[in-house]
Amino acid sequence: MRKLNLLILELPANLVKDKVIKRILKISLFLFLTILGSKVEIPVEPVPFTLQTLFVILSGAFLGKKDGFIVQISYLFLGAIGIPVFAGPISGVARLFGPTGGYLLSFPIAAFISGYFFKKENSLRRISLGVILSIFTIYLFGILHLNFFYLHNLKSALLSGAAIFSFWEIVKMIAAVAIYKKIAR
Repeated sequence: MRKLNLLILELPANLVKDKVIKRILKISLFLFLTILGSKVEIPVEPVPFTLQTLFVILSGAFLGKKDGFIVQISYLFLGAIGIPVFAGPISGVARLFGPTGGYLLSFPIAAFISGYFFKKENSLRRISLGVILSIFTIYLFGILHLNFFYLHNLKSALLSGAAIFSFWEIVKMIAAVAIYKKIAR
């Protein structure tokens, strides 16, 4: 144990602190952006239009698959314990069982996917594939959840849970790629 303590003391303290602090700040920034994205809301029933998915994708893109996942798990945790981070006035675990539950529960997976594709290779094709798969994951979870727990009709779930958002999701996908390419450069 003493050897381990000496080894840790020999590490440059500033290097360890700076890396940890930077990581915490980046995770906190994307957590804040995801929360902010949920508050930019156009109320549509049964699922509102928000900017969350843009920040879910960007959290994985900029932070990598692990930290993007951590951001989104943290977001879900905060909402589940009742902190008003989700879109709309309802917070708590009940929100995860409402119409938006499937979308919300997919966020960590979608961030992981975008982090995997964005960090693996910086080509436009690979990044675009990561964005498309991330959005597909969010909508797959969302539509299935809407169908099984809320609407009990797959056609209605597809129309009200995906088709209505398709144009805006394409805009957000293009924005995610453009923002990443511009900032990552």
